[in-house]
Amino acid sequence: VAALVQAGLAETTLHRHQTVVCALPPRRAPIVTPTEHEELPDNPYAEHDLAMADIDRLLARSDASRK
Repeated sequence: VAALVQAGLAETTLHRHQTVVCALPPRRAPIVTPTEHEELPDNPYAEHDLAMADIDRLLARSDASRK
């Protein structure tokens, strides 16, 4: 119950010396707006491609530092 309350999915109240647990609707994810350096993905694989490009940049940087 404590984890649910901490996650914002439940709340507890006292009623006649008993704890009542009430479920709450899940919070909505914040709206993501693109910055000048990133674009929102327009296809299901775009997010994966962006992540792979980040990994490629990190690997290229680490290879350059070894030389």
